[in-house]
Amino acid sequence: MSDLFVGKLRAVRPLAVLGTIGVLVAACPLAVAVQTARFGLPGVRLGIMPMTIMPAVFRSLPRKLGLELMLTGRLMTASEASAAGFVNATVAAGELEAAAVDLARAAATQASR
Repeated sequence: MSDLFVGKLRAVRPLAVLGTIGVLVAACPLAVAVQTARFGLPGVRLGIMPMTIMPAVFRSLPRKLGLELMLTGRLMTASEASAAGFVNATVAAGELEAAAVDLARAAATQASR
């Protein structure tokens, strides 16, 4: 059972706001995003504190960055998300599906050894 790979990978298109589809990125161990993607917690702009998803955010981002996004509603760029380790890679829009499949295959290949 220890060699069984059960994983998740998320391919992110232009906008991923946590609380909707972005929480799936925070909860997934692998993620690839297009270079134009933006990530954030903009609900605070409407007075909504994203407390339910913060544990997933804090597992995926440095605590101070997660708090900054939560308290300001700022959206981070894909390159910032990649530098923070929130996504594994950023690619051009036309390469998203291929990059996600390549990453999934690489993970699955290692799991089968």
